[in-house]
Amino acid sequence: MFETRWLPGGHWLLVNYSPRTHFLEQGQLGAVSFPQGQFQSITRDTNNYWSLTVSADGKTAATVQVRTMRSLYLLNGQGKLPETIPEPLSQAHDVRSFNWTKDGKLLASEGSVLEQVGIDGSNPMTLVSDADASLFDIAPCGDQYLIFSWAFHAESNKVNLWRANVDGSGLRQLTDGTFDHAPACSADSTQVYYLDQTSARRVSIDGGKSETLAGGIIPNAFSARAAALSPQGTAFVFHVATTDAATSKLAWLNVQGHASSQARLLDPDPRIEGILSFTPDGKGLVYPIDENGVSNLWVQPLDGSGGHQITHFRSGRIGDFHWSPDGSKLAVQHEEESADVVLLHDLTH
Repeated sequence: MFETRWLPGGHWLLVNYSPRTHFLEQGQLGAVSFPQGQFQSITRDTNNYWSLTVSADGKTAATVQVRTMRSLYLLNGQGKLPETIPEPLSQAHDVRSFNWTKDGKLLASEGSVLEQVGIDGSNPMTLVSDADASLFDIAPCGDQYLIFSWAFHAESNKVNLWRANVDGSGLRQLTDGTFDHAPACSADSTQVYYLDQTSARRVSIDGGKSETLAGGIIPNAFSARAAALSPQGTAFVFHVATTDAATSKLAWLNVQGHASSQARLLDPDPRIEGILSFTPDGKGLVYPIDENGVSNLWVQPLDGSGGHQITHFRSGRIGDFHWSPDGSKLAVQHEEESADVVLLHDLTH
């Protein structure tokens, strides 16, 4: 996904890299000198850049500049969703990751800032801010805490889970793995379930030594991507890709099971992408599917009956979605992209 190109003479290497504040995005263009290893930015804006080619004389590079417009939509969370999509919330700009507070406010991150705001835009409050890092995968935990993934904090090259009080105070690091993400808080607010690169784990709400969940290691897994905890707090389900013919599975774990318990593997719709959730009643799993370059939410009932689409976006992709605590509202983060080929000159000057 990320590309590199040598300039003639072998003294500069062009790189397509992801900025710390926008973790896992295609990001910006830069150059690294050889053999000194000094880095300099070429692009410094809010767009993303895909692909990278260099002219024979090394004076010009071509890339695809992608502009992403992120909007947050508030839909009816119960019953059949209308095919006409309402207007997005005007007060939610460039939200990359979000969730709900227990009392129905929004927790939202644009990358380096995590804030709380009312759904009408009232009373915005910055909770955590880190100009050189990325804050995402936000999860409320009872009345007292919120949990989130913090990438590259304090010059670290890791992604770890952190805890904060609901007002942003009392920061505490909970995990120390390489890529800890997709947290979910137990029903009694004493445990945090989460994913590392390939498996499902658990750690105390106060931190300390973490452990692998029973059945949390799936044979031949190479990527654990998204997870959800059932409304009853008894099942932790995560999306895992395996090396077996690039098979994608949903691994169902009983968090109250014995150490020897094994995961129950479910087959998702082959178009699955993005994050994962339970329906508010716990009777189905919900995730975005991609059809002809457009993503919409899909419900996979747990009784084995046929799945069905519940949103009706006609373009773009869904980056995040969450039901409100009472299940009455469904908030969806939606992304639209436009792209142009651009030329860059005098690359290292």
